[in-house]
Amino acid sequence: SGQESELVEEMLYVHRAVTIYKIPPRAGLASYRAAEWVEPHAKLISTCRIKVMSRGKDATIRLEDSRSGELFAETPVCEPLDKYVEPVLDSSRYFVLRLESDGGKNHA
Repeated sequence: SGQESELVEEMLYVHRAVTIYKIPPRAGLASYRAAEWVEPHAKLISTCRIKVMSRGKDATIRLEDSRSGELFAETPVCEPLDKYVEPVLDSSRYFVLRLESDGGKNHA
């Protein structure tokens, strides 16, 4: 709609370097633990810049290549929040992002 195109995108937060891991699936209903994200259970994928962006009522978390600015991954921030951003049990600095593609058919 015309109103949507007029909304300004705002950057709410940026951090220059976050470490991206491919982590093992959660065991049942247990919470994730950052201490378990070591080889061979987890794989270091990249170091990216993270941005939290807002446009109207919508928000997204973007991971971008820290050198080129190229988009690495993006996820919406919707309700329920813990479906997309989940804290880990043993750290206040680490968290898990749920990344989806193909309309939710594939996720990581």
